[in-house]
Amino acid sequence: MSQEIKDFTIKILQKLGGKLEYITSHKLIVTFPEAISSSIGNKVYLSFIPVSDELEGQDFELVIPGSNFLEELISIARSNGGGGQRVFLETTVLPETDMPVNLFSVSLESIERVSRYIPLMEFNFRVSFLSDEKIESLYSIFIDEEKNEFEIIIPEDQKLSYEPRQGFIYSAFSIPPEEVYNRAKELILSKIEPQTNKIEEEHKEFLNDTLKSLESYYAREKEHIKKKYKDEAGPYIREITEELKQKKNELIEKHKIKVGLSLINFREISLPATGYQCILVKEDKKKIFQFKKELLRGKLFLPPCSSCKKISQAFTICSGEGHLLGPCCVYKCSNCSLECCLICRPATVCYICNEKICEDCISTCQNCKKPYCFSKHSIRCGTCNEEFCGNCIEKCGKCNRDFCLDHILLCKDCKRSFCTDHCGKCGVCKKTVCQEDSKICPGCGNISCNSHFSKCFLCSEYYCKTCLKEIKKNILCKGCRSLEKVENPDEIAVIFAPHLSKLSKVQILKLKHWKKGVTKKYLIFTASGLFNSYIFVLNSEKGDIVSYRSLGFLKALRDMFS
Repeated sequence: MSQEIKDFTIKILQKLGGKLEYITSHKLIVTFPEAISSSIGNKVYLSFIPVSDELEGQDFELVIPGSNFLEELISIARSNGGGGQRVFLETTVLPETDMPVNLFSVSLESIERVSRYIPLMEFNFRVSFLSDEKIESLYSIFIDEEKNEFEIIIPEDQKLSYEPRQGFIYSAFSIPPEEVYNRAKELILSKIEPQTNKIEEEHKEFLNDTLKSLESYYAREKEHIKKKYKDEAGPYIREITEELKQKKNELIEKHKIKVGLSLINFREISLPATGYQCILVKEDKKKIFQFKKELLRGKLFLPPCSSCKKISQAFTICSGEGHLLGPCCVYKCSNCSLECCLICRPATVCYICNEKICEDCISTCQNCKKPYCFSKHSIRCGTCNEEFCGNCIEKCGKCNRDFCLDHILLCKDCKRSFCTDHCGKCGVCKKTVCQEDSKICPGCGNISCNSHFSKCFLCSEYYCKTCLKEIKKNILCKGCRSLEKVENPDEIAVIFAPHLSKLSKVQILKLKHWKKGVTKKYLIFTASGLFNSYIFVLNSEKGDIVSYRSLGFLKALRDMFS
């Protein structure tokens, strides 16, 4: 049973004044004031499914595609309503006195109400799906003055009149009949597409089986021809190959679904409604706001939001150009708290806090090029004095000041960030290292990682690897490698005079064989006495003694004879 056929049949029977008495959901008795045609009397028994039983000796008329009763009913519908009727749906609902739409952040200056009708066009179509069999359905569709489908189900007991209600404004359907009819056909063809696809899918399996059988038959014929004609079989093979192609095309064409669409009848339907005209005020802006409310179902017909074009249940206007907006297209700037319209002041989302920001409060980070709240997340670099977003600024692990990514470096050892004042490049590996993980080499004066320092065998001070060299299996700094005889004895007296009391046990002035080596930071001296030799390391700038130690008797003996 097709639900569309059942709905259509009941609708036509009611239009013809029939009184319906249901026996079951699929069987009913229809009584008319008088016979409606030569073949349909004033009382009929109908069934929407095949039946074999009888009720009080009365046969049931079967209402299915192609049945005599349905064809007769369609013919009556065409003759009675094919040229178009105009009916008005009646209602006892009174217009509301309250505002049926929510408003926010706006004042309502005035509101006017008017009772009017919403004109619609109703079309009833007969749809035939033709292939190797015929399938039929009946479809109804309502079209509004925007040429869109209007979703409505008119109750079976809906009261109709043929004149407008007193006090209601009526205007005829404004679109030319041919134009709205073509639009109705277009919408119906779109609606039946799923049913068309379903029917095609059902036929596809049978078609494929038939094609396979056909191909199998012609394959056997080819084999027979090859055996019969052997070397001369070519022309016959080509002939039946072409014949197979032709028959396959004929078969595919035969099973194609062809859709037939015919108009049964149409009519103009007027729905009672209340039209509202409101004047909305916000600051110095005014906006006329118009909408309708259908009285039968209480459905609102609202204008779309000027920004997103979606229908909303609450409205305001913007203080810029007075755009009519729904809640989704109005936002409060999280920085300045100004209520903004997405059309006049497009929102930008701060990528740090994910809040909507107006164009006056947003900034673009010159490093990452992303938008952010300038007043909340902007930080100034301690080196270049430029403003950056908070995600492109890091604090120095030593001084705790803020620096941009161009002026802060990552220590290779501790993996913390430091400004250029508190880190440097290792003179050995050329990588960035902080002050805690590095020292200044007293040999060359360059920064070097702690891991790159080793002790000089002679002076026992630590130097970077570039300042040390292996001599006769001993690691020596460049100062100890370059020791030369001191030619002027007065130099020793001047340099060591401030330290004589500290070095009283050494008896500096009695030492001989003085030699001197120089590094970036140190002055290195060696000298020998009668039974001992010494090495002294002094700070070249301050003149302080850094360290000294005895080198032993053997060294003194070697110095005597060297």
